[in-house]
Amino acid sequence: MKNIIDILGSLGEKPDPAQVQRLFEEGLAFHRQDELERAMAAYEQVLTAMPDHVGALHHVGIVAFQAGNYQIAAGYLRSAIGIDPALAPVHYDLGNTYKELGQYENALQAYASALALDANHLEACFNRAITLHEMQ
Repeated sequence: MKNIIDILGSLGEKPDPAQVQRLFEEGLAFHRQDELERAMAAYEQVLTAMPDHVGALHHVGIVAFQAGNYQIAAGYLRSAIGIDPALAPVHYDLGNTYKELGQYENALQAYASALALDANHLEACFNRAITLHEMQ
């Protein structure tokens, strides 16, 4: 069954941002329940309607990371940062992705960006320290 975003798109109308947000929140709910396929489907529908939806880009990156698709995750996370570079959690998640890829310098840079945006981001501080230790 088509959702409202698909129907509006087929009519050539611009999707209602409130509808898009509800679909994104549905994706978040599926994600919290660890229903990754359903979450991904919702996020992809959001991105079809609004390709610059930072939250959907971020969370597609998280799902890709959880599935072990680190290159894909990095691409989505970089896209989210390209749209809104002021989100510490996205930089943090990109740091974790780079760390998994063995790109330690990039990971350190991403953690530093997260900490510059939020000096109290303890996970970024911790993972930065672990990355520095692993580089020795």
